[in-house]
Amino acid sequence: MLKCIAHRGASAEAPENTLAAFRQAIALKVEGLECDVHLTKDQRIVVIHDTHIGRTTSSEERLNIADLTLAELRSFDAGSWFGPLFKGELIPTLEELIQLTPEELPLMIEVKKGRSIPAAISKAVVNIVDRYPRHTLIVGSFSIPILKEMHRLNPQIELIGIAEKAEEVLPLLELPLKRLALWHRILDPKGIQILLKKGMKLWTFTVDDPQHAHELTDLGVEAIITNNPRKLKFLDTV
Repeated sequence: MLKCIAHRGASAEAPENTLAAFRQAIALKVEGLECDVHLTKDQRIVVIHDTHIGRTTSSEERLNIADLTLAELRSFDAGSWFGPLFKGELIPTLEELIQLTPEELPLMIEVKKGRSIPAAISKAVVNIVDRYPRHTLIVGSFSIPILKEMHRLNPQIELIGIAEKAEEVLPLLELPLKRLALWHRILDPKGIQILLKKGMKLWTFTVDDPQHAHELTDLGVEAIITNNPRKLKFLDTV
């Protein structure tokens, strides 16, 4: 069965990584959510993809998240760039997103290194995850140091290694991981079977074509991270 993980929420229908996008994804009955997080100047974990706020807020400058406090980030509109309907959306904190997410619904938290020290952002994320033991939280990163540090801080935390290049996969296999999220363009039937035989559960990103998504599911990929879960689930078009 095809499992849709909403990439930055239902980001084809609402501004990415906002609570509006995650609410929409939950309404579409997805099988999971995916978000990106960064560390602010005052050590808060916020949900946003880029290292700066120039692309997805009302800021006219590429201000770095690491140089701003949460209060300063909240002074910018994070929804109007997508459409007037979303005016007033703010950059959410990770805790706000976890509280919005049903406990049984998997939430994949991609930890971005950005300009943060791996130990600092890892500690901040693990501290939050530890406060929500009933939620289904999966924490991942492209960064080997971040993955190692999170495992050191909490060996019980469920980790997922992320890679978009074939040469990045082997180093991940040396870590205590049970799940990988790999860019769909580096996946092939032979490689999928090799990883499955190693006991890995596979997720892939970012697939918006229903046929390709179903082909990968048939090959054994556990979940498809998509911008458009409505399309992959063959629901009515927007």
